[in-house]
Amino acid sequence: MGRRFDPDGAHPHVHKALILIMGITEEEISAVIPVRNGAAFLERAFSSIRAISKKIEIVLVENGSTDGTLGLCNQLADSNTIVIHLETSGVSNARNIGIDAANGSVITLLDADDEMLKERIEFIISREWKETDFIVGTMDITKSDTSNYPEEIKAAISREKPMYCAIAVAFTKKGFLRLKGFDKEMSHGEDLDLIMRAKRDGFQVIYTETPFLIRHFHSKNVSHDREAMKTGMFSALRANIGNSRSEKSSIKILHVMPNYFPHKGGIETLMSQYFDQQADDRKFSHSIITLKRENELSSQITNGVDKVYEIAISHPEIEKNVVQSTLSIMKQLRELIEKENPKLLHLHAIHELSSFTLKFARSLGIPVIFHIHGNLAEKDFKIIKSVVPLMKYVLGVSEATKKSLAEFLPNEAMLHVILNGVSDQEDIPIERDKSADPQLLLAGRVELEKGFDVAIEALALIKKEIPTAKLVVLGNGSQLKILAKLAESLGLADSVEFKGSVANEEVISYIDKSWVVLVPSREIEGFGIIAIEAALRGVPVIASAVGGLFETIEDGKSGFLVSSESPPALAKKVVQLLKDSNQLVEVGVYARKRALELYGIEKFATELEEYYFSILSEERLNV
Repeated sequence: MGRRFDPDGAHPHVHKALILIMGITEEEISAVIPVRNGAAFLERAFSSIRAISKKIEIVLVENGSTDGTLGLCNQLADSNTIVIHLETSGVSNARNIGIDAANGSVITLLDADDEMLKERIEFIISREWKETDFIVGTMDITKSDTSNYPEEIKAAISREKPMYCAIAVAFTKKGFLRLKGFDKEMSHGEDLDLIMRAKRDGFQVIYTETPFLIRHFHSKNVSHDREAMKTGMFSALRANIGNSRSEKSSIKILHVMPNYFPHKGGIETLMSQYFDQQADDRKFSHSIITLKRENELSSQITNGVDKVYEIAISHPEIEKNVVQSTLSIMKQLRELIEKENPKLLHLHAIHELSSFTLKFARSLGIPVIFHIHGNLAEKDFKIIKSVVPLMKYVLGVSEATKKSLAEFLPNEAMLHVILNGVSDQEDIPIERDKSADPQLLLAGRVELEKGFDVAIEALALIKKEIPTAKLVVLGNGSQLKILAKLAESLGLADSVEFKGSVANEEVISYIDKSWVVLVPSREIEGFGIIAIEAALRGVPVIASAVGGLFETIEDGKSGFLVSSESPPALAKKVVQLLKDSNQLVEVGVYARKRALELYGIEKFATELEEYYFSILSEERLNV
C-alpha cells in the first residue's frame, strides 16, 4: 500500500535543496500519472516505470473514476508511490496537484494509457540540470495495432520517424512552480501552453528526437474529440505568442506570389484583405516576393505587409540571354529567401518561381505551404509532377481543387482545404440604386482562362433582347487588347468599358451599381473571389459550372451556373434574370446571407493561422 495524499490537507513534501546546476539520480525523479477510468490500461503504464527503476517515485492522481481505478491504484502502489484521490477535476488541475505532492526535484509526466521508455530516464539522469531546463520530446506510436484506427491516425503511425508532439517530458519542480503550473482551464493543449510559457520566460527548452514514450491508441482516445485537441493546441500558441505585440514576437511568414496589389485578381484580393484584417494583431509578420513583368505596374506595400520584393522576369535583356537571366533570377530568389529567413514560406499558385522556391526552401530547411488557388490546368501537370517530391504541405481553396490535386500526391493527408474569405465591408452601405441601364460586371485577371471573351460574345446576344445592357470590365492582363478588338468587331465598342485595375473600394462601388456579376471562367476556376464579393453586396452572380464555383454558388438560390464557353447559355440566363426584378432581389438577398455565414475574411484568417500554427508545431520550430 502506497502513501496516500490528501489534497485538502497538509502536504507531506520533502523539498530537496536545488542548486543552480546539479546531477539527478533516480531517487530525485517523480513520475506523475493522472488517471480517470483507466482500469483497463493503468497497470501497463505503472509497470513500464517500475521495469526501469523501483527508485523513481510514482504519484497516481485518481480523478473521479467510476470503473474501479481507485482500487487498482491502491493495489499497484508500493512504498515509493503516492496515491491521490480527487472527486472530479480537470486533467491540468490533477497534474498540478500531483506535482505539488511529489517529492522529486525533477518531474516527469505520463498519461495512464501510455508506456514510458527507459530512454527517458536515461536522458534525465545524464544531464547537468539547471532550474530552468525544460525537456520536450517525441512519442513512438509504431507499436500499436492500427486495424480499427481512423485513416489520419494510420497515416501518422505509418511515418518512418516517431510522431512529434509537444510533450512536456521533464522539468524541475522549482521551475514548474515559477511557471505557476498548468492552466487549470485547459483540457487540451496544456503541455504546449506550458512549454510556450517556459520559452517566453527564459527557460531553456530542449527538443529531442529520441522517443520517450509509446503512445497507445484505443477506442476512448482515438474517437474522442480530436477537434478539441487541435483547438487547445492553437489556443495555447495564440495565447503565448499574443502576449507580446512587439515586432520581435511576430512569426515571420514569407509569401511568394505571381502578383500583388495593385494587380486585381483573386489571390491579390484574398491576401491583401487577410493582411489588412490581421495588421493590428501581430502574431505574424508578412513579406512578399512577387514577379515583375515588362510594362506591368510595380507591386506596392499594403496594410499588414512589411516588405514587397520584385523579381523581373520579362524584359528585353532576359530574352537576349535566357540562360544567364534565369540564373540571375534564381540567385535573386535564393538571396531574398535567405535574407528574410522566415519560419514558414507560403507559396501561392503555380508560376515561374514555384519550383525554384520549393527547392531553395527545402535546402534551407524552411517548411513550405504550396497554396493552389485554382483547379489545375493541363499545362500545370508537368510542373506539379516534377515538384511532388519537394511538397509536404498543400493547401487548396475548395473540394474541387483538392480533387484535382489528389491524383498527383502520394498521400492525401498532405492536402488541406481552407475556403477563401472576403471582407464583408459592413461599414460601406449597400447602394440600392443600381445604374439606370442594366450593368453587367466582369472583374479579375484578364486572361484566357477567365473567359471574358465568352461574356463579350454573350453581350451581343443579350442586347438583342435588352438593348440598353452594358458591360464593365475591371482588371488587367494579356487579353486586354484582344478583348477590346473583339468588342469592336461585334459592334459593342460603346457598350463595353475597360476600367483597368482599381482599388478594392472601387470594386465594391462597381459591384453595387451592377445588376449582375458574371464569372464565365473556363475549366480551372478553383473558387471565384469576385463571386463572393458580389454575394456579400447582395448582387446575383451567373457563373460557369466548373471547378470550385459549384461550391461557391448554390445554383438557383444564391446565383446561377451555366455551361462554360457557351455565350448562348450565358446570355439566356442573364436575360431571364434581368427581366424578373423579383428574382433579381431574392437571389441577391439569399446570396448575401449565405456568404456572410460561409465566407467571411475573419473565418479565413482564423483557419489560415491555425494551419500556420499546426505546421510550426509539427516542424518543431522555435516560435
